[in-house]
Amino acid sequence: MVISQETVKILRKLCGALYLEYLEDKPIREKVLVGDMIRVKPDDIIEGGRFVRIYGHYHQLYNEAFEALRSESSLEYMINRDLDEELWHLVCEIILKKSSFLSFQEVIERVKHFTRDIDKPIDEYEVLIPILNLNLQNNIIQLGDHYIKNFDAKSLNEWGLNKGKTRKKIYERFLNRSCLVIREKGNNRNLICNRAREKAYFLIKLLQVSFANSIKIHSYQLLYEIDKGVLCKLVKKPKDISYDWKRSIFKIPLNFDEVVDEDILAFIKKIISVIEAGNINLKFKKSFYNSIIWIGRALEEEDLDIKIIYLSTALESILTTKNDEKKGETIAYRMLLLNYFVNTPFFHPASVLQAYIIRSNVIHGNKLSIATNKDYSNMKFVAIETLDNALSVIIKYEVKNISEFIEIIENQKNNVDQILNWLQESGDKYSIQIRECMIRKLNK
Repeated sequence: MVISQETVKILRKLCGALYLEYLEDKPIREKVLVGDMIRVKPDDIIEGGRFVRIYGHYHQLYNEAFEALRSESSLEYMINRDLDEELWHLVCEIILKKSSFLSFQEVIERVKHFTRDIDKPIDEYEVLIPILNLNLQNNIIQLGDHYIKNFDAKSLNEWGLNKGKTRKKIYERFLNRSCLVIREKGNNRNLICNRAREKAYFLIKLLQVSFANSIKIHSYQLLYEIDKGVLCKLVKKPKDISYDWKRSIFKIPLNFDEVVDEDILAFIKKIISVIEAGNINLKFKKSFYNSIIWIGRALEEEDLDIKIIYLSTALESILTTKNDEKKGETIAYRMLLLNYFVNTPFFHPASVLQAYIIRSNVIHGNKLSIATNKDYSNMKFVAIETLDNALSVIIKYEVKNISEFIEIIENQKNNVDQILNWLQESGDKYSIQIRECMIRKLNK
């Protein structure tokens, strides 16, 4: 079995809780603080009604199990929807077919079969990545397990690319190009190619920094980059080659009349009125000016990590001061208080803190390429909505500086107490961190 014992333990914990503790008809308070998950049961399970519900603690365990499975390399071949359906089927079996398990040991055995059924072997691949604006001629540079060399017709054929069996356009992208050859393991070719691109990006930077040491090389000669199209082959089957192309951001003309409505124009008006207001502290106005710039940069940027950094900085500009510690937790709870104050729906603050932690991990050098499209989408919404809500408060209450603004949104006794209780009920580590920060800051 390739699936880790840690993930198996998390699955056993979920299934054990459902088998030994779960009460389907347990009453839930009218205002649910910890989200329920109510979904249609699988078609092949006859028992029970049409829907199955897991709530509170069980929902949290479900999310932990899904995240653990998602992190397994041997399951990368499955898209999120398929993996979720497999886990949901297991959960519904434990809940609806409980009587078919004679003991908890049989539940453990079912978990074992579940992991064995979805597990898939990990294979070794080679990815061929052309480098633009670099010609190594007859030289080969070894880069650990990887290397870079010029590929003529003979070299391409030796690598496995047959001219007669390859589309001309694709073949010519690699012919007489200096290409990186990256070794990578996995079972999802698209993800394998993406990981190879990440390695190639680092290796290109390594070459640039190394070549920059030479006084014979001009900076303009270091502007090479990886091509968008790559080839991927299975090492044990060298003829099994596929082409993968990663599209970069492209510009689409905007037809103003078709998409711009009154809300957008009102938003623009609010921004201008604050930026140009004579009675608002200059430094405070600059915060909103900077926030617009950072959000705009995030929209233009391709790299998801950098998008998260820019959006986090935009939120810092609006919601924090230089003296604030624990900026991630502070942003999360002030975003929540601001939404409560203007009475609008909100993202769970834990997801905001999670994204901020991604920003910190990238900036402080621990990790790279960890942000996802979902992280970016959530943070983009939060940043723009926070900007909009903050502008509304400033205009309505004639706020002049950051101190007044923070005092207004933090001076909500009933809402603060309700939020603290809600964060306690949520129970996940990020909610608890936000709650503790909130208690310290507000002297609760």
